[in-house]
Amino acid sequence: MNWIEIIGTITGIIFIILEIKEINWMWPFGIISTACYIIFFYQSDFYALMILQFYYFIIGFYGWYYWVFGGNNPENPLKINNLKLNLGIKLSIITVVLFFAHFFNSSNAIMEAILAALGFVATWMITRKIIEQWYIWIFANSLSVFVFMKSGLYATSLLYVFYALSAFVGYYEWRKSLRLED
Repeated sequence: MNWIEIIGTITGIIFIILEIKEINWMWPFGIISTACYIIFFYQSDFYALMILQFYYFIIGFYGWYYWVFGGNNPENPLKINNLKLNLGIKLSIITVVLFFAHFFNSSNAIMEAILAALGFVATWMITRKIIEQWYIWIFANSLSVFVFMKSGLYATSLLYVFYALSAFVGYYEWRKSLRLED
C-alpha cells in the first residue's frame, strides 16, 4: 500500500456514500479518487483501468454539472429513472465494442477489458441517474475484488468490497427514492 492508494480508497468510499444519498458533492470526491487511481493503476500495470480512470476523471466534471443542472435548473433537479430498452441496447453494444477494443498487454488483460467496458457504461449511467447502473456495479465491483486481491492490491480490494456491498444498498435506496417520486 502507498499513500496514493490510501487517499484514493478513502475518497472513493466517501464518493459511494454520497452517491447512495444522491448528494451532488459526491463528484469532487470521485474526481480526487480517480486522480489518485490514475497514478496508482499506472504503477500497478493496470493500463486499461488507468485509462478508465481518465474517463472517470473527465466524466466526474460532466456528472457534477449534469446532476446540478440536468433538470434544466437547480429548482428542478435530475431525478432517478429507469433504463429504457432502446438505450439499454445501445449501452450493451457499446460495452461489447469496448471489451473487444481492448489491446493492452497486461497480466490481467481479459479481466481489465471486462471491468473497463462495464465501468465506462455504468459511469455514464450514473450521470443520468439510471437506477440499473447499480446492477452493473454489483457485478463489476465483485469481479474487481478478485482481480485486485490476486494482484496484491489489498487496500484497493477492500475499497471494491465496500463498493460491491454499497451497490446493493445504493440500488435499494434509489429504488425507494424512485417509488417516492412516482
